[in-house]
Amino acid sequence: MTTLDVTNLIMKRIGERWTYRLLSALSDGELRFAELLRALAPVKAKVLSETLFRLESDGFVRRRIVDARPPQVKYQLTQLGRDMVGLMNSIARWASAHGDLVLSLANQASRELTP
Repeated sequence: MTTLDVTNLIMKRIGERWTYRLLSALSDGELRFAELLRALAPVKAKVLSETLFRLESDGFVRRRIVDARPPQVKYQLTQLGRDMVGLMNSIARWASAHGDLVLSLANQASRELTP
């Protein structure tokens, strides 16, 4: 796999609807599934479960089973996940600073293309 392929794969993953919110929620510390579900409302449990599975598979999130009655599952960021949150926060700051200009230019281009 080329560097470009890997970059595209990562950009696709971080661009998914719930990824940034989920990683941001976990940046404050370890959370249980139900806590994440509340923090990310209105995400559906199935979507949250699938997103957590992908992020765990990619190495951004660690799943930990707590020996309790009933058993608990907690999620936390890995170092890779913490690094990604830092990068995503930088992108969010850039979007906040430049978003109005980007939207304005996109709207202008759209008007110019419309007959």
